[in-house]
Order: sequence, then C-alpha cells, then structure tokens
Amino acid sequence: SIANSYALSSAARHNSSDCIALITSFVASNMMYWENNEKKSYGYSMVEILAAFLNAIVVVLIGAYIIYEAVARLY
Repeated sequence: SIANSYALSSAARHNSSDCIALITSFVASNMMYWENNEKKSYGYSMVEILAAFLNAIVVVLIGAYIIYEAVARLY
C-alpha cells in the first residue's frame, strides 16, 4: 500500500468483506421469496444459510491472510 500501514490495509480488507456480506445477504434475502419449482421443491429458503456460510468463509480467509501478512512483516 502507499502508506505502508498494516492497520489501514487490514481495515480496508475488513470493510470490503463487510460490503460483500451486505450485498450477498441482500440478494439472498430477496431470493428467499422466490417461488418453488420442479428442481427446488423446497423453495429457496436455504439460500440465506448458504450466504451466511459464504460470508463466514470470506471473513476467515481474510483473517488468515492478515495473520500471514503480520507474521511475514515480523520476519
């Protein structure tokens, strides 16, 4: 980064993951009300759970990368 600030870059990654989480949750909450069909006889109610799982994976991956960067800077 330009400022070479670890706190700034990790905060930016965290904020971008929050933005992605909000967009994903919005799309999933709208998809939940879609009508069921032959392929999805139960409807789309599980989409919210999958979106939450995706958000959790993204946060864990970003956290792991931040830890990796921090350890790399220590050495």
